[in-house]
Amino acid sequence: MQQANGVGLAAPQVGVPLRVVVLQMPGEEPFAIINPEIVKRSGEQQVVEGCLSVPGYVGEIKRSASVTVKGLD
Repeated sequence: MQQANGVGLAAPQVGVPLRVVVLQMPGEEPFAIINPEIVKRSGEQQVVEGCLSVPGYVGEIKRSASVTVKGLD
């Protein structure tokens, strides 16, 4: 994830069938969320984004501007 300048990686992307995601925001330490669930979204923004599962492929998509997630650490 870090070598590819990614900000997140889900367990199924590396062949692990669990509901776990690892995130790292710029300038912060990485952290994991177990059984993540989005509980609130607000705003919308157009972003160019890629996928670590398909290197080199990027596209323009709409994402929420802010997201609140609950889960276990």
